[in-house]
Amino acid sequence: MAEELLSGRNDRSTFPPLIADLERDAEQARIKLNKGEIQSLEQLVSALEKLLAVKDFNVLPPVFAQLPESARNQPPIISAFLRFLFLSGDRQRARNLASKIKQDDPEIVPAELELLIERLSKPSPPLKSLEPPLLKDYAFDLHDSHYSMKMLLHCPACGLSYIETTGWGIMILRATYCSHCLEPRLIHPDFLGDVLRHYHDSDGREGFRKVDEELFKLVTTWHLQGDYPSEGRLGELNLADPLMLPILRMLIRGMYLERYVKEEEPVC
Repeated sequence: MAEELLSGRNDRSTFPPLIADLERDAEQARIKLNKGEIQSLEQLVSALEKLLAVKDFNVLPPVFAQLPESARNQPPIISAFLRFLFLSGDRQRARNLASKIKQDDPEIVPAELELLIERLSKPSPPLKSLEPPLLKDYAFDLHDSHYSMKMLLHCPACGLSYIETTGWGIMILRATYCSHCLEPRLIHPDFLGDVLRHYHDSDGREGFRKVDEELFKLVTTWHLQGDYPSEGRLGELNLADPLMLPILRMLIRGMYLERYVKEEEPVC
């Protein structure tokens, strides 16, 4: 799926910085909220949607806490708050609140909010039953021998886009949820691998050279760490020999696949 969407994107400089666009809009919304420049319900809803789209969960709690009661009871604000709870990991609270809203006011819930409440009332589907996300843009970072990726994903269910970021656990099967309709998609190592391959083709394979450099640093300093022999050998193998790198790559890949490719623990 990543290959399909990124085909032909060998020169990323010809495409608009889509992630940067969303992040700029979210930053402007944050500034307006902090300065008290939001004057209407429509502006407030728009600002919340922009912050949800980049999943800025640090800014949103004080915003919701400071809302007047009249605003909190508005369906678009209720919807934004339910999605904030769910996306930030407080899923059981989101489900409990959604259930309470449905029981207290079953006849006044607008259709869009009702669909959201209905989705929250159902258990999350098994991860392996999900389709991969649709990718529109990505940013890449290599730090301390780990990949970190920020991706702009397109939701085919509602047509909107949102940002998702992989943490240190790049080899974990995890669900990503649309910030607007909570449509789930599966992020998995092969999907991320496709994205990385396209990235490294477009950057002149510089990223792969960085991986080699990090591996080489790791290999050549093993003899200085822990219980490794001071001469840098493990049995008959010289771990500092550059010819060992291809073998070490296979060993590291096997270790990751065996030990770290697992399903993310469900958050209740």
